[in-house]
Amino acid sequence: MSSKKSEQTKDPSATTVDRRGFLKGAATGAAALAVTPVARAQEPSAYRASFTAPSYQQMQRDAGLVEPPAPDSRSVVRPGSDLMVQALKEMGIEFVASNNGSSFEGIQESIANYGSPPNHMPEFITALHEESSVDMANGYAKAEGRPMAVMLHGTLGDSLFRTDMTIEEKILARLPVTIELGVMAIVIGLVIALPVGIYSAIRQDTAADYLGRSLAIIGLATPNFWLGIMVMIFPAIW
Repeated sequence: MSSKKSEQTKDPSATTVDRRGFLKGAATGAAALAVTPVARAQEPSAYRASFTAPSYQQMQRDAGLVEPPAPDSRSVVRPGSDLMVQALKEMGIEFVASNNGSSFEGIQESIANYGSPPNHMPEFITALHEESSVDMANGYAKAEGRPMAVMLHGTLGDSLFRTDMTIEEKILARLPVTIELGVMAIVIGLVIALPVGIYSAIRQDTAADYLGRSLAIIGLATPNFWLGIMVMIFPAIW
C-alpha cells in the first residue's frame, strides 16, 4: 500500500510543466513573429526602388549652374510690342496705366525689358480698374499738360436697361436671329426679285414690266418697322 501511494505521488510531479519557462518561450516567439514583417518591410526590395546616385548633370541643374541653350536664330529679336514701346518713347509718353491682364502680356514685357539697359520710359502703372487708369490719365493731362497712355480692352459698355448685362452679351444674344433674317432676305431677293427684274428688262414697257416696277416701288416705300409688324401679326392670325 505504501508503494502504491508513493507511485501516485510521483506521477503528477513527472508531468508537471515549468510555467515560467513556458511563458518565457511564448513571449520570445511572439516577439520574433512581430519583428520579422517590420524588418522585411524596411528592406529596399520591399519598395521596389532603386537608390541610384544622381548624375553630374543633374547635380549641376539642381544647383542652378546650368545655362539655358542658346536661342534659335529664327527666334524673334524685335517683336511688335518693342516697336510700340519705341513709338511711345519717341512721342514723349512717360507713363502707361493699365489693369494687368493676359491680353497685354506682350506689351507689358516690352515696357519692362525693352532696350539695354531695361526700359525706364514709359513707366508702367498698375491700376485696380480700367476706369481708374482713365481717370489717372485725365488728371495727369490736366495737371501736366502732357498726354499719358492707357491700355484698355475694347468693350461697348454696359446696358442702360439691364446693368447685369454688357452690350456685347445683348448683341450676341440677338445675333442668331439677325443672321437668320439677313439670310432669308438674301434668299427672297435671289428667288423673287432677281427673276422679276430680268423679266422686266426683257419685256420692257409691257404690263408685266409695269407690274414689277410698281411692286418694287411699293416695297421700297413701305416702312420696314410696319412691314415687320404685319409679317408677324397676319401669320399668327391665319
